[in-house]
Amino acid sequence: ANAAQQRYIEAVGKPEGFIVIFSAGNGVGKTAATIALIAAIIWPEITPLDCFAGSWIWANWPHPKDFRIISTPQEIGEGGSIQREIKKWFPKNKYTANKNGKTYFSQYLAKDFTINLMSYDMAPEAFEGATNGLVVFNEPPPKSIFNACAARMRRGGRLLLPGTPLMDAAW
Repeated sequence: ANAAQQRYIEAVGKPEGFIVIFSAGNGVGKTAATIALIAAIIWPEITPLDCFAGSWIWANWPHPKDFRIISTPQEIGEGGSIQREIKKWFPKNKYTANKNGKTYFSQYLAKDFTINLMSYDMAPEAFEGATNGLVVFNEPPPKSIFNACAARMRRGGRLLLPGTPLMDAAW
């Protein structure tokens, strides 16, 4: 991990961390660090990276095990950075991926964790309902989607915002 990624990972691992922003330029490794972080939460027993050492959160995720990763349609699609990083960081044969009627894998199941991939072009109502323990906004979200997701954190968790704030960040 580079220094910026390390600070981000440490901030997520702190007990008081609820909203963690990783604002940086392109190419810093925001998406890679986020997907590696999710892998460390799901599979702490096989996470070899020293950068995850020392935090209580990796060994025993205390929040709901329903996660969301939300981004642009291009980034969650088959050729997008999120799918590429999942293939890189998630251990082979330790998860299942489902398309659920979409053209890309939109849901990952691993152990007792569920990760749903959603896009900013979905209606805000699509983000209501479920109680989540981790929501990743890969790039700054529209305010209506952020509010709907923040309200889903009824039993604790983390809201992560790795992104380059070029659009929709001013609110």
